[in-house]
Amino acid sequence: YWPILMLSDTRREAEEEIRKLNSLNRELLTDSQKRSADMMLSRQQRIVQNRTSEINMRLALCFSCLAFAILGIPLGMRTRGTQFASFALGIAMAAVYFLALKSGESQVSRGLLPYYVIWIPDVLVVVIGIFLWFYNSRRV
Repeated sequence: YWPILMLSDTRREAEEEIRKLNSLNRELLTDSQKRSADMMLSRQQRIVQNRTSEINMRLALCFSCLAFAILGIPLGMRTRGTQFASFALGIAMAAVYFLALKSGESQVSRGLLPYYVIWIPDVLVVVIGIFLWFYNSRRV
């Protein structure tokens, strides 16, 4: 504080400058404490996001068996064409499904997207399976 004492004309002005600096230091300390609390909260939020995404990922993988059964029935009912085409389509759908599932999981765990994004591939497989089911039932 001695440079302030040298620059100020009177002792009262110097004490006022020192009080301003002390209040500024208190505000900065409060801001740093706020930042550390925010960092702690964001860390806890990330932990909750990771756990939520993990739970939803496990549930989505369990539901994928039912979703692929719904998709596999109409693919097996196809009468026209070869069986290899239906098999290849099923394998391609499974590959796209798992790529979409993993990319959704990574986006959710980073906090960029909400947790229900993990369920979108399951819903799409079921919708495609139901569409193919009705399409094949009209043709038969």
